[in-house]
Amino acid sequence: MPFPRLSDVAVAPQTLVAIDREQRISADSHMTEPPDLFETRLPPALRDRAPRFPNRDNASGPTCALGGWDPGERLKDQAHDSISAEVLYPTRGAAAWVTGDPELEEACCRAYNDWLIEFCSAAPQRLWGLAMISLWNIEHAVRELERCRNARPAGSDHRARTGGRLALRLGALRALLGRLPRSERCRSTSTSIRVRGA
Repeated sequence: MPFPRLSDVAVAPQTLVAIDREQRISADSHMTEPPDLFETRLPPALRDRAPRFPNRDNASGPTCALGGWDPGERLKDQAHDSISAEVLYPTRGAAAWVTGDPELEEACCRAYNDWLIEFCSAAPQRLWGLAMISLWNIEHAVRELERCRNARPAGSDHRARTGGRLALRLGALRALLGRLPRSERCRSTSTSIRVRGA
């Protein structure tokens, strides 16, 4: 059964005014990263192995919105949709988790995080990016999580399984959480950690 719309029920005008003043946060918004994100931001030695999106062009397509990669346009979209803030997940960036190459995955995550930090810096109180953290090397994961936390993304996103190595990756995640100060583990208000299966 679909959710009722305001037009389906009698609503007092003062209620509509109150609803309009509510803070609305989108908890599951996605980026439209530049199609050359990895080709231009990876170290030169890794660029030939970068995930590519040859049939994706940010400038065209019915589902492409400028706010996917332009923070100024994203803020206009938020105003149009009456959204106060958004939690931003990777879209194309998630290709890093399926490369099967730990070195490339770590570099792609860092390249995505650098781009995300720049994007969210336009309005950090409204653009809440989730950094991508590779779990192949726990020392690298801890350093990247700390680097991103210091740069102010809202949290981090992890794939628990890549290439059928679920137990290995969950073990790495437990180690990562164990390395964080107690105040920063999942219940922290400054760093949120999301894990999802691939």
